[in-house]
Amino acid sequence: MYHIIFVCKYRRKILSLINDDLKHSILKIAHESNFEILEMETYKDHIHLLVSSEPKVSVLSIVRLLKQRTTHDMWQLHDIYLKKYYWKEKHYGHFSIIPSCRLYTTVLSGYVSGCNYSLAVFA
Repeated sequence: MYHIIFVCKYRRKILSLINDDLKHSILKIAHESNFEILEMETYKDHIHLLVSSEPKVSVLSIVRLLKQRTTHDMWQLHDIYLKKYYWKEKHYGHFSIIPSCRLYTTVLSGYVSGCNYSLAVFA
């Protein structure tokens, strides 16, 4: 199990308008692939994911797949909006991966689900 955090390039606060489409894209990718999204929450400029996968699946391959496909999907759906902030199809900057142990998983799950930011915060 992994806690993955994606941060938008230049820490741009762009996720408020593409939040629902981004979550839908991530869930679709996970459903088509060999990993599961246990918890997911977005904030203005980053997204937290609690991901579970089989040991044979590399976390790097999960990160690569999510970055590539969600970037492509978001540019297909929101190109006019994203062009205001970026000059080419890249909107993730840094990411961090935190491997989780069982004791930590309960705390982490509560943290990620506790990051329940409403869209009113983004206005």
